[in-house]
Amino acid sequence: MFKRSTINCAAIATLGLAFPFSASFAQTEPAADKADKLETVVVTGSRIVRPNLTSSTPVVSVTAETLANVGMENFADIATQLPQFSPAFGASRTQSTFSGVAASGLNTANLRNLGTGRSLVLINGRRVPGGTSTDMSVDFNSIPTSNIERIEIITGGASAVYGADAVAGVINIITKKRVEGIELGLSYGVAAEGDNKNPAASLLIGGKFGDKGRGSMTMEFVKDGHVSCRDREFCSDDFAWTAANRKQFGPAARSGVGVNGRFFVGNNTYTRRGSSFVGADGNLIPFDVTIDGYNRNAQRDLAIPTKRILVAGDAEYKLGGGVTAYGEFNFAKNTVDSSFEGHPFQSNANPFGGQQTSVPIDNPFIPAPLKAAAQTANLTEITWWQRFGDEVLGGNRGANSDRTMHRAVVGLKGDFSSLLGGNNDWQW
Repeated sequence: MFKRSTINCAAIATLGLAFPFSASFAQTEPAADKADKLETVVVTGSRIVRPNLTSSTPVVSVTAETLANVGMENFADIATQLPQFSPAFGASRTQSTFSGVAASGLNTANLRNLGTGRSLVLINGRRVPGGTSTDMSVDFNSIPTSNIERIEIITGGASAVYGADAVAGVINIITKKRVEGIELGLSYGVAAEGDNKNPAASLLIGGKFGDKGRGSMTMEFVKDGHVSCRDREFCSDDFAWTAANRKQFGPAARSGVGVNGRFFVGNNTYTRRGSSFVGADGNLIPFDVTIDGYNRNAQRDLAIPTKRILVAGDAEYKLGGGVTAYGEFNFAKNTVDSSFEGHPFQSNANPFGGQQTSVPIDNPFIPAPLKAAAQTANLTEITWWQRFGDEVLGGNRGANSDRTMHRAVVGLKGDFSSLLGGNNDWQW
């Protein structure tokens, strides 16, 4: 098993532009002055500011400290350990090998196993574009982690606020708002087996605009390494369930479409070993799946390599009268390169619009022993299966994807008391 939290080298430096400090002296204060004032708390899934932490909706919070402690550069990696998510989390770079070009390498959420399309992802309470052009499921590869203050997860009642796409729940990513100075982060992770290398770098810059505004910018580069199934014992070979409680692992479970071809003559099938179709006894070599079968798992990715370049920023400025202008932007460029086994060609599977591509026995390239066996069986053509992988013409299949995401949000916010007067805590 591999773990990305194995960190060999990590360095974090923080340079502050300003370091406010204060001195305290022992003195007697009135009891009333000692009472701590509770700051207002905005609960995810509501526009109402509540002066307490009591809510009928269960909220799970994951802090930036938690992300840093486990050495993970993507929320998707830690979400697999939370009970709110399905065992598969959603789609991820560790289980999307067969998803095709559109979805290969995506990291999407699947709260309560109701599907990625029913789990809503927000940044500071505002929506995020989908990870592909055909789906609104958000790709966590497009969201930086170094500017995250906390992540709030709601699994009940969210659809009443956000609609049907939040039936399963809401994941609200809250970014840091009080950044003053420069924060540089460098990390490197590697699996115990020496693969899954994970270099990462981040830069977070923030400051104030006088006494009325503030802003911050985040830049990240993250590279997630490749892990092949052949390098992990539990998936190094094919397996099949032969009964409800019996698993077959190894050569006997391999694919019957081999790299050296499989030729059907009557009730028998033959193959080539080395450069010959004939064994030491002078007879055609019968196909044996334990010897001639194809190990598909050895060609599959256990973790798809990805490269991520991320930029994010946000700013606020008080216009007066309780009105504040705000803006957010995100840019992400993700590169995914996945591969899996070659195509299992079968001439009797009607691959070309109903036209079978079996080999006629008068083909001059058919070996003489194989041709003789076909003529003895009164065949005019031979059905053949062939694996077109890295070992032969064609090469393995795979998906190479470049995904770019742009997000920009601008607006005004305030409270109704500034517009209508009175003492209330309603916001707009």
